[in-house]
Amino acid sequence: MKRILSVLAVTLCPALIGLSAPPHAAAQDVATLQAELAKAQAVNQQLMAKVAELEAMLAKEAAVRAEGQAAGDVAQKMMAVLQQEVQQLRDQMTQLQAERDKNLKSVMDLTDQLHKAFSEMQVLKEQNARLMSLVPNPPTGVPAPPKLDGAVTTDPAGNLIEISLGADAGLKSGHRLTVYRTSGTNRTTLGQIEVLQTAPDKSICRFDAQSLSGEIQKGDAVTTDAASAAPTVTPLSDPGQTPDLVDGEVLSVSAEGEVEISFGASDGLRAGHQLEIYRLLSTEGIYVGRIEVVRTTAKTSFCKAVATQDTIRKGDRVTSKL
Repeated sequence: MKRILSVLAVTLCPALIGLSAPPHAAAQDVATLQAELAKAQAVNQQLMAKVAELEAMLAKEAAVRAEGQAAGDVAQKMMAVLQQEVQQLRDQMTQLQAERDKNLKSVMDLTDQLHKAFSEMQVLKEQNARLMSLVPNPPTGVPAPPKLDGAVTTDPAGNLIEISLGADAGLKSGHRLTVYRTSGTNRTTLGQIEVLQTAPDKSICRFDAQSLSGEIQKGDAVTTDAASAAPTVTPLSDPGQTPDLVDGEVLSVSAEGEVEISFGASDGLRAGHQLEIYRLLSTEGIYVGRIEVVRTTAKTSFCKAVATQDTIRKGDRVTSKL
């Protein structure tokens, strides 16, 4: 603005000097003065227009500057908010990492405790087995146990097993039992076991592994009657008397109605034995009829139908007793 006023002063000075000239200058030509005045007025108008233009530019620049300042303030506020949010996220991440590290340490501690407990359990089992093996034999003169039949309820642990007979059945420490396994009509004696400790419904027994004829397993039978465990096959006094333990299936049925089954003379079957036929449907069985053995081989038998309620089919079950 000061620069504009300086220009105006320089421009108007000659005109003002001309107006203040001595009286003899007044005789100059009036037309010349009027022309110079008009020229000065035109220059003044141009300068005023220029001043207005410059002022408008200054105002626009000030507005732009103010707008930029406002935008800068908004950007600074947004930046401050973003920085605060970033800091919050960093704090949350730090907290989550700390919790993760804490949980990981807890898992590792629990895993170590589990391994330690498992090792201690194994040691206790071994110590228990050694202690049980050192239990002295009971004194002689223990009364014989009553005639009992049960089963082995656990697989051997060392030289110890558990059976399903206990004090309520009359067993006492020192009683001896026979362990055997059945397969069809065959019974295999595995060896003798001795009662060490009894509970009301079970007993802990020990055995000498070297004296066994086979490996004892869970599910093997036990009895106090050694004679009943001997592998014997009862001879048939009557061909019509079917063996007690016979079970198999129909292998084929011929067009003439002859039925071939999956067990024979080696299982105790003879001509004249009668067997029952049934069929399994899901978990339910239905009765089919009765057949009679006509002839046998070692492993199979050929039969005829005696009385049927349904057609005998391949795969039907055959048993000596329903």
